[in-house]
Amino acid sequence: MEQEPGVNGSQSLNEYLMQFYEFQQLDYPHMMEETDRAVCLMGRSDEDYLIMLYQLDSFYIEVFFHRDLQEITKFRAFDDTAMLEPYLETIEIPFAA
Repeated sequence: MEQEPGVNGSQSLNEYLMQFYEFQQLDYPHMMEETDRAVCLMGRSDEDYLIMLYQLDSFYIEVFFHRDLQEITKFRAFDDTAMLEPYLETIEIPFAA
């Protein structure tokens, strides 16, 4: 019976988790594939872009959709939570008295 890697197998789960620097080395089609398996957290927008935030394994991915061009023009991967600041500013937490 074949064992699943990382489950009583010889390889650990960490060997299957992609790191943000590995993501940055991918070409555009592979970035799209990896983003498909990520969890969409939220979005924001600016004058030119709709920017969607995803979490994949231990890092985050921003996908930039250019409004005028109507296409994805950029990906940005990071693992520094300080980069989440633009998203945190949009979350409203109601005050309970």
